[in-house]
Amino acid sequence: MLNFENVEDLVSHMFANLDNEDNLVSVIANKQMIIDIMVELLNYKM
Repeated sequence: MLNFENVEDLVSHMFANLDNEDNLVSVIANKQMIIDIMVELLNYKM
């Protein structure tokens, strides 16, 4: 299990591992954290 200090680090990790078919990301969090993650995903600049 990986732990991240902030949402930005999690999103960076997710995008960095898009090409690896073995990586699956599951997030267990409260509603506000999920909203923050989704906003960060939508605003991520590659």
